[in-house]
Amino acid sequence: MAALPARRWNAALRRPIFNPRRKDIIMFNLFKSLISGKAFPRIAELERAYLEASVSRIDLERRQREVDGGLFRRSSFDL
Repeated sequence: MAALPARRWNAALRRPIFNPRRKDIIMFNLFKSLISGKAFPRIAELERAYLEASVSRIDLERRQREVDGGLFRRSSFDL
């Protein structure tokens, strides 16, 4: 098992020394995932996953009617 890197310690402040590069990497990866469009599933992907979760042909047909009726594409403002 590989050893974890030792944390640098500031004895005067009695806390670990902050490594700003680590935060930059985390923020960059978050920004990259949001820009790539993979952070949030597309409506078509949600519909496909919902249809694939059906357990029988009758359940699949019911789910297809719900999707065709706008189950995932309905606005939150529609009544």
